[in-house]
Amino acid sequence: MYTGSLPVGTNRATYHQDFQLFDDETDEGVDLTGAVITLELKKQTSDTVVLSATTTNGKIVVTDVTNGNFELTFTEGDMRSLDPKTYDVGMTIEQNGEVLQYLKGTLPVLDGVVD
Repeated sequence: MYTGSLPVGTNRATYHQDFQLFDDETDEGVDLTGAVITLELKKQTSDTVVLSATTTNGKIVVTDVTNGNFELTFTEGDMRSLDPKTYDVGMTIEQNGEVLQYLKGTLPVLDGVVD
């Protein structure tokens, strides 16, 4: 599981991030066939989910199934709904009847200033 901070975003621009899953033992990309990937942003002071991305809602797209590549995109409209602050973020991957925690961290969001 990765812990830490995702790259900074602003609340006036599209947020796009590429990911790749590796098997720690073989150092090869993980096969994501049939995987459901979910990422949620929550306010740090509550359990309120402010943004959600999944492979089922199209905000997460697997770009290379056999090598574990996928991308996350929150539109500029999604990001405009966020106040400038740091959010908790978590990502799970459900595959073959198992749910694995892939990421637990934060996403800093800055005020993009432009209206």
